[in-house]
Amino acid sequence: MSTIKTNAIQTTAGKPILNSTGSIIQVVQGVLTSTFTCVANGTVTAVTGLSATITPTSTSSKILVIVSMSHSVSQASTTYGATVRRNGSVNIQLGDASGSKQQCNVPLTWAGDGNQHNAFAWSVVDSPATTSATTYGVYVNNDNTGTLFVNRSSTDQDNSVGKRSISTITCLEFTA
Repeated sequence: MSTIKTNAIQTTAGKPILNSTGSIIQVVQGVLTSTFTCVANGTVTAVTGLSATITPTSTSSKILVIVSMSHSVSQASTTYGATVRRNGSVNIQLGDASGSKQQCNVPLTWAGDGNQHNAFAWSVVDSPATTSATTYGVYVNNDNTGTLFVNRSSTDQDNSVGKRSISTITCLEFTA
């Protein structure tokens, strides 16, 4: 087996391909095709199956996490907060704290029709400062009442208005 070592690779136009600031080093994606249900209980709950594990190549790398999540809630007065967490405990980029309000990345709300569901996409950037395997997952919370459904409508009818979808979480490692 041969090994090739170089300081940089460039296009024919002289632009760097690897090892330049902002270069994408690797991409990892987690896909949730099944449904998930969360009943409001006032605790932070992992959306089972909506996670991805990436092993950064450098402690100075940054990780761009992009989430696309299809969801519905059981009623108009129900709102969940969704957050990306590193390794199940470190929240990434929350809204500012204010009183007893829940901090989150995005709110998940009613679609306006029990036969439909929403799709939200959001992204956060993390600096994990490690070369160990790092898992990013989606977590939800609601201190009110109501149920959150992922990848389906709240009624989940088995007819032409019923739909099933997927949710994804994509992690891109890039150089800082």
